[in-house]
Amino acid sequence: MAEDQTQTADSSDAAASAEASSQTPEIKTPETQTPAPAESSDQAGAGQAAAAEQAAAAAEPEKPKIDYAVQIEDAGPATKKLFIEVPREHIQTVLEDQYKELRQKATIPGFRPGHAPRKLIEKRFGGDVKNDVCRKLVEESFEQVIEEKKLSVIGQATFEDAQNIKLPDEGPLKYAVTVEVRPEFDLPDLSAMKITRPTIEVTDELSDRAMNNLRKQQGSLLPVEDRGVEPLDHVIADLHAAIDGTELIHILQGQFEARRLIIRGIDVGDLGESLKGVKPGESRQITIKVPDDHPLESARGREVPLDVQVKEIKRIEPVALDADFCQKMGFDSVDQLRSALKEELESKLQRDASTAMRDQVQRFLLENVRLELPQKLTESQTQRVVQRRATELMMRGMPREQIEAIATELRSGASDEAVNEAKLFFILARIAEEQNIEVNEDELNQMIAVAAAQQGARPEKLKQQMAKDGSLMSLYVQARDAKVLDKLMESAQITESAPASAQAESAPADSAAPAAAGE
Repeated sequence: MAEDQTQTADSSDAAASAEASSQTPEIKTPETQTPAPAESSDQAGAGQAAAAEQAAAAAEPEKPKIDYAVQIEDAGPATKKLFIEVPREHIQTVLEDQYKELRQKATIPGFRPGHAPRKLIEKRFGGDVKNDVCRKLVEESFEQVIEEKKLSVIGQATFEDAQNIKLPDEGPLKYAVTVEVRPEFDLPDLSAMKITRPTIEVTDELSDRAMNNLRKQQGSLLPVEDRGVEPLDHVIADLHAAIDGTELIHILQGQFEARRLIIRGIDVGDLGESLKGVKPGESRQITIKVPDDHPLESARGREVPLDVQVKEIKRIEPVALDADFCQKMGFDSVDQLRSALKEELESKLQRDASTAMRDQVQRFLLENVRLELPQKLTESQTQRVVQRRATELMMRGMPREQIEAIATELRSGASDEAVNEAKLFFILARIAEEQNIEVNEDELNQMIAVAAAQQGARPEKLKQQMAKDGSLMSLYVQARDAKVLDKLMESAQITESAPASAQAESAPADSAAPAAAGE
């Protein structure tokens, strides 16, 4: 598989300062290979545009190779510092060519095009010509050195003292540039990987439970006035939990079923038991424990009081399991509905088992591959993790002002998560390359068609939008990584675990509801 051909949006403006004077050349780096973990990697589907670019490149005459003096030093993990010299002879050649071209085009009062004296051309345009030549020489030399030294550059190059890189009056043009490169690492013996596969089993008991959930989902809610909360009642209540002044849960008039629930990412336990007997207008305080992976690091693992004020109680009257219900769901009989429901449950358990096995493969790779990442890449990936954590908190109901107030804390611990994500990106990309694992355009188009159907959009329009915002590349990488993980599972040493049927017990009713027949 060819190396990832990703370009950062701003890879062309690598070193020049935005505040540089007009006498300072704006140095642009060539388009470099930039596999960034979050938005990243091989161009998905070459398409007509890529074919046109290849044809244009093939039509261009090959540039002559210049003998540049190059010294390369290690400048940190996966980071190289290049010292490059452009020989004086080549500088003079490019200058001469530039002046000749300019002389033919320049319009100077009193002279016909191509007849103005060279000295006059130099006097009037010399500064601009030198800036243009300097920029061109740096770009060309940098590109040639990167290619010759086979450096897989990622991200943006950093030119040392960029504003003072100028064309000298005598001697070679010298400059230094620092680049981050694809990390080098050894892969472990992948055949030695041991993973556990959950046994898939959909029992009659589980099918009956799913059927009852479906009947409740389609049933009616009736008000309760003569008693307190009982398990599986539908409750309307205000819920509030805070730690050190920061709200973790703040819900007004929240509606939920009195059973074990996860609210705002926190397991609040079985509310059917903890709220048992509480009547409308009454309150109860229960203790909950914040999970160890909560975005708010200071809250992780701590016990927090959750105040619940019950407003209303309703009980659900399940719909009757009869021919009318089956027809409403799109089936001709109860047996047909039960069979479809069982198939949906089996599919869900299969997906859950695959996810669990992929997680095991990723843990194996992280534990058995030693890989050092470049600093800038780690920092940018850390920022993405911080943004993701902030989004999670916002989706859980935390006010934006509070999220901004704890920005420093959100960043704490994000580095480890970012490092693992970046490491997995490089490891999986390397395995994909060595084992020729790719995602073809038909596979990609199928995924886009599914996403378009879910959004009610046209696949062609969605694909164009994804290509524009970078999510098409992310989709490609996601699909490729899934194929890599599945491939690794094929060669792993697999042992069977206990049946996975229990995993579906707490699934919401709609997660196992079969599609209507004929849909």
